[in-house]
Amino acid sequence: MVDHASFQSETKTFRVLNEDFAIPTPLFQFKVGSDTFQHNDESFRTNNPVLLIQNRIYFPLKDIVSVYDINVSYDSQTRTVQVSKE
Repeated sequence: MVDHASFQSETKTFRVLNEDFAIPTPLFQFKVGSDTFQHNDESFRTNNPVLLIQNRIYFPLKDIVSVYDINVSYDSQTRTVQVSKE
């Protein structure tokens, strides 16, 4: 279960946290400017670096979902991206 995310401005690191344990642990970790990301203790390369533009983090979703069995769809009417395991 993913409950929240955090951003550390000093290290420019974005983490999606897994709180299934007593102590939250990073499920995914992205560093601004890096072309790799961490899932648990494994590192994966992306085609584009993680960006920070006007206080928003942009990461290469296509590269990330290609590593896992995840579906991504875009609803042009609501301009939203849906990410699911189904």
